[in-house]
Amino acid sequence: MNQFLTTAQVLQKSLPVLRNNLSFSRYVLGQYSDQFAKAGAKVGAAVTARKPPKYRGRYGNAIDVEDIQETPVTVVVDKLFGVDLEYDDVALTLTMDNFTERYIDPVMARIGNEVDATGMQQYTNVYNFVGVPNAIMATRTSYLSAGVSLDNTATPRRGKGSRNFVISSQMQASLSDNQAPLFNQTGTIGEQNQTGEMGFTLGFQFAMDQNTFTHTVGALGGTPQVDGPNQTGAAINLKTGLGAQQLGYFKQGDTVTFAGVFGIVPNTATKAGNGVSTGFLQQFVITQDTDTDGAGKMAAVPISPPIITAGAFQTVTASPADGAAVLVFTSPSAMAGLTCKQALAFHQQAFTRVTVDLPVPGGVDMGGRIKDKESGLAFRLVRAYDIRGNSRPTRVEMLWGWSTLYPEWACRGVSQQ
Repeated sequence: MNQFLTTAQVLQKSLPVLRNNLSFSRYVLGQYSDQFAKAGAKVGAAVTARKPPKYRGRYGNAIDVEDIQETPVTVVVDKLFGVDLEYDDVALTLTMDNFTERYIDPVMARIGNEVDATGMQQYTNVYNFVGVPNAIMATRTSYLSAGVSLDNTATPRRGKGSRNFVISSQMQASLSDNQAPLFNQTGTIGEQNQTGEMGFTLGFQFAMDQNTFTHTVGALGGTPQVDGPNQTGAAINLKTGLGAQQLGYFKQGDTVTFAGVFGIVPNTATKAGNGVSTGFLQQFVITQDTDTDGAGKMAAVPISPPIITAGAFQTVTASPADGAAVLVFTSPSAMAGLTCKQALAFHQQAFTRVTVDLPVPGGVDMGGRIKDKESGLAFRLVRAYDIRGNSRPTRVEMLWGWSTLYPEWACRGVSQQ
């Protein structure tokens, strides 16, 4: 016998479809905020989190009290996305399985895909990278190097699943093929050969996501160099030698290094500011599109992390020298305009996604909120009744936001495809 359905019943049944369509989001810190549980949230509402403080420490008996510096992190919930559909009462007489498969499963798949897509865009906040834009990242060494990058920033290792690597379909195919000579039918390699999926290997839980973002490198040009000595902070002056304006010289998400500027192993910086060098050039991400001026210079190019040469938050061994060479994705300018996939290796707490409740309007046929405890995703459902066409227009939507909590606990895998 057919069952007359409520929309809440249908959505609850289709939640597994949503979970199965999550890839990147499945491995990050997902949070549900009940801050707006009664009144509902508005687009652009903010939730504040705090990162733990860092300390310098001391040697000897003399006390050296340090200020407690908790860094607030604001998560803006600005992603309002939904799918609208309309059906008549005849459709409501279908069985639960038929109705869900025909009408609701595609809705959930689309929403889950969008949640992942917006999450993968967090790559623009991540400064460490391995790979190059003009080659497919396929070798075991490339992926192991991502693990080295995480080790150098003291990214925690807390068992299987704490470190994840979300890659593109081509990267997965190339790496799986590269693993083939290690064939072992009864082990992990055998499973990779059978399924084409990487699973847990090389220190990471691998997952493929078709939403791996494509980045376009800036126009570049000339020979970029540091313009002026002793620069510190979250911006730096550069010169290109072009002698003319270049629009879009850098794009948000471009990554640079400065000759002679090496990274610091976290938690080794003391009051004297003598943190231990990683032995690798510190990588910086350009946080905003930047043009050169008429003389080919760029004042206050925004970068992350900031250049800090001393204290508990020391990031580098030294400030770059005047005229220090600037490499963009390992090259001065040869990467100009290239497009490349941005995979992400990360600890599960590097990023966070927050979903909040939307307000439920009155005077409708049906309205309510549904929260999925497993994924932390919260939906608003509003259904009206159109008497003229005997139809029920329905909105299913979510409001969420992303934030990068610990960019140092992530590393980009840059690949041609």
